[in-house]
Order: sequence, then C-alpha cells, then structure tokens
Amino acid sequence: MPTTTSSEPSLEEEFAEPKFRPPELLFLLRDLQAKLDKSLISVGKKRGIPGKTNPLSTVGFSNMCLLSPDKVVEKVSPYIKHIFTHLDEISSYFQRLVSLHDGVM
Repeated sequence: MPTTTSSEPSLEEEFAEPKFRPPELLFLLRDLQAKLDKSLISVGKKRGIPGKTNPLSTVGFSNMCLLSPDKVVEKVSPYIKHIFTHLDEISSYFQRLVSLHDGVM
C-alpha cells in the first residue's frame, strides 16, 4: 500500500485505491508506544479502592500480556530500526521541501 501526504479522500476513492496517510501512521505509532509502555515498564501493583477496579485497563493488550518483557523486546527490536529509518526518510523529504521553497511549505 503506497504512502501519501494527500488529503483524506471520499469513501469511494478509499475503497478503490487505499493509501497509508499520516493519521494512520500516527495511530500505529501511538498504539505501538502504548503497548510497549504497558509490557516493558514495570510499575508494580497499584492499590485502589476495592470494587472500583477498571475492567478495561487491559483491553487491547491481551496478546502482549502473554509475553515476557524479554520476549517483547526480541519480537519488536528487528522492526524498530526499519520504522526509524522510514521516519528519518520522511523527515528528510520535508526538510528538503522546505529548503526548496525558502522556508515555506
């Protein structure tokens, strides 16, 4: 699926030719960050009011909770390098674009 910086298309255009846009990238990066935070940061058991626990606190993290932190790092680390490489390329593209247009985008 190609990546684009164009504006959001109509529903028909999206079905005909789907593209990966900045909002989708931002959603995926935030989701990855939240899942890594949940599985890698050891906070300890929080004490709360009995009977007032949030049953939704682990929604979306069920598969991550099955893995040890070492296993999560082992699974994710090969992809992090590629993600950062692509983000650097995107950043360079926009820096070149700004420099070509005398600081105006």
